[in-house]
Amino acid sequence: MKTILVVATLDTKGMEVAFSKENIEALGAKALLMDAGILGSPTITPDITREEVAVAAGSTLKKVRKMTAEAEALGVMTKGASNIAVKLHQEGKIHGVLGIGGGMGTAMGTGVMRSLPIGVPKFMVSPQAGNPDVVSAAVGTKDICMFHSVTDVVGLNPLLRTIFSKACGGVVGMANAEVRLETNYRKTVAVCAKGTTEAANQAIRDKLTEAGYQPMTFHCFGYGPASLEQIIKDGYIDGGVIELASDWLDRIGGGASFPPADRYENAGELGIPIVFVPGSCDFIAAAPGKFPGRTVQPHNRAVSLYRSSKEELAQLAKEVGEKLSKSKGPVTVLIPLKGFCVHDREGGPLYDPEANAAFIEGISAFEGKFKIKKVDAHINDEKFVDAIIEAFKENIEEAIPVTSHPITDKVILTLRGYAASSGLAVGPCKKITHIDDVRGFDDESILVVKTASPALVRLIPGLKGLVCEQGGPLSTASIFAREHGVPAAVGVNGVFDALKDGDLIRLDGAKGTIDVIAR
Repeated sequence: MKTILVVATLDTKGMEVAFSKENIEALGAKALLMDAGILGSPTITPDITREEVAVAAGSTLKKVRKMTAEAEALGVMTKGASNIAVKLHQEGKIHGVLGIGGGMGTAMGTGVMRSLPIGVPKFMVSPQAGNPDVVSAAVGTKDICMFHSVTDVVGLNPLLRTIFSKACGGVVGMANAEVRLETNYRKTVAVCAKGTTEAANQAIRDKLTEAGYQPMTFHCFGYGPASLEQIIKDGYIDGGVIELASDWLDRIGGGASFPPADRYENAGELGIPIVFVPGSCDFIAAAPGKFPGRTVQPHNRAVSLYRSSKEELAQLAKEVGEKLSKSKGPVTVLIPLKGFCVHDREGGPLYDPEANAAFIEGISAFEGKFKIKKVDAHINDEKFVDAIIEAFKENIEEAIPVTSHPITDKVILTLRGYAASSGLAVGPCKKITHIDDVRGFDDESILVVKTASPALVRLIPGLKGLVCEQGGPLSTASIFAREHGVPAAVGVNGVFDALKDGDLIRLDGAKGTIDVIAR
């Protein structure tokens, strides 16, 4: 039976939560009620009290009630509710979250949801779901379903009964949906671009697929780049990153993209191969009428494309170059000399080779920090796409070395894969190929497998550490390891043959490294 955590303030939303609980239970699931209210008294009995929520944040309800700033009190209760939710999920005790509330309840409910991993069902019933400013902040970079209550969430009129019933059906249905385990894992490559380079984008995706990779596309606009950075930090990208990206230019020029301060830095910090192209950097995307006097190409009712200036492109080159130069993995910057997007070619509305030259000149200052290649082609030309794929493959070959250390007796061998779940573990290696091999496996051993079958995945919560020869951060084994705090490295080529049972190994899940320190 699946359990749905219901988060609300039970002094004001008790009736609505009680109705939702009945619906959840009628659908064959269990409702676990968390009261995150501050003032008043709950009108129904919660499973997790507001006092417990405050304590989970390192405070007390009495202290929270004395806070004069609502935002401060809300922050404490959201922190406590999130801490409880994360612990419950790690223990396998909840399988989805339903939030019910108005303005404050929405902030609290979605705050709890953002603390949980992608893939955990998250439904927020709110009258604020129709407010774009609220939704962008509430959802952030997580997979939250904002369900518009249409009316305010007060009482149980026929319309709200319908809304709550459908929301309960949605979250229970998602909790019951089984995610099929991958049998042939393909490394995942992030591709971030705008639609103005779609001819190149599609060709890149096709060629990556043909080469055995799984492309994952992010829209280089709005909060798409922030989502990409979060996904990288969460460990889902293991093949590489291909950026045809202009969101930092929007940030410089006041456009409608909102990249985080650490944009272009997280993949580099993890040593993930990067190919950067100034895709769509010939324009700033912003609301119609925002930049009068600039050359403009209408895009749709909400967005116009304004030609970028020499100064903006020079600044872009400097700031992006500084970020990419910090990378611990291979980086290639590719420059299409005949235009940066579909509108930026000879005769096109945004064609300005002199402005583009400012980026080329600026990025050239970083020669020696990373590879820079100029291609006599337009960004959407097949010739340029081939250059991207060639650079990507070159970077991949550099990215995952297997090195030995004959000089020191402290490290006999180091193998490197992909970081799947952070943490350090030291212990004897235990190789298994079948669930029956687990007999005699002790808690101090680090499990080494070629691939994690569904039966082996169930063992992960009790492991000291996990090493997989196959797979990547999107594999079920990796996700389970992260959820249960088990250090893990995956995609470690040749590890099964390189290690022997009983080898004393040191696993660094944050770096994806395995050191043999005694055998």
